[in-house]
Amino acid sequence: ASTHVPTFLMSAAETALGLTAEVQAMADSFAARRVLFHEGLQRLPGVHAPMPEGAFYALADVTGTGMDDVTFADRALEEARVAVIPGSLMAGGEGLIRMSYATDEASITEGMRRLQAWLESL
Repeated sequence: ASTHVPTFLMSAAETALGLTAEVQAMADSFAARRVLFHEGLQRLPGVHAPMPEGAFYALADVTGTGMDDVTFADRALEEARVAVIPGSLMAGGEGLIRMSYATDEASITEGMRRLQAWLESL
């Protein structure tokens, strides 16, 4: 039995290890989007959200809007044209919504603008 790394993988590993600048640029981009997303959430009336700490998702408590998470998700899609996931689809997520910031900054800004305008109109 062979116990070494195949030669073709050695070349791939060498290339991957040399991509530190690209990986750092991507990490910096996600960090900036996370801050932009969180700042947008803080402006939404009745919504409370801590700074996201993992992956590229945010959980926000929407109970302050007077809606449960399913109603909020349905109305956000219909009235603000923004898709969010009801937290009650996940264990222990009642009253929360889940959103992703794995998109460009312009889409984040526009989505938050729509949500804010919708919530302020209620």
